[in-house]
Amino acid sequence: MAVIAELRAEGYGYISRKALADDGPAFDDDTLCALRQRLESQGLRDSEWRQEDRRNKRFYHLSPAGKVILHPGLLDE
Repeated sequence: MAVIAELRAEGYGYISRKALADDGPAFDDDTLCALRQRLESQGLRDSEWRQEDRRNKRFYHLSPAGKVILHPGLLDE
C-alpha cells in the first residue's frame, strides 16, 4: 500500500524511491523494481517515458484501477 500511495503524485523512479525512504519504509532497488513491475502487470500502475532535462525518464502514476484500490469510495461514484 505504501508504494501505491506514493504513486498519488506522478514522479520518476529515483524521486519515488527517495520519497518512500523519507516518509515510510525503505526499499532496496531490486525490491522496489519488482513491486513496480507487479503493480503494472496487475493494471494498478501506468508509466510512460518522457524527456526531462535532456534525459529520458520513466514517469509513474496510478492507473484508474490503482486509484480505486487506494480510494475504494470511487466505486460508488
